[in-house]
Amino acid sequence: MLAEGSALDHRYDLCIASAATHFDSATVSVGAGANYSLRAAMLGGAVSRVCSDIRLEAPTAYAEVD
Repeated sequence: MLAEGSALDHRYDLCIASAATHFDSATVSVGAGANYSLRAAMLGGAVSRVCSDIRLEAPTAYAEVD
């Protein structure tokens, strides 16, 4: 869990061969006044999937996904 008032800038860059398969997941809990930012860039892969489970634990928690 991101503690109260903290911030995390998460970058997810993936570059794999065109015939490759990739599956991944991330779970994040965002506490009061905390800020979570996710930026993802994925290249290649026959099949590629990333599941993000972002939980805002308080009304003042903030998340941005790009």
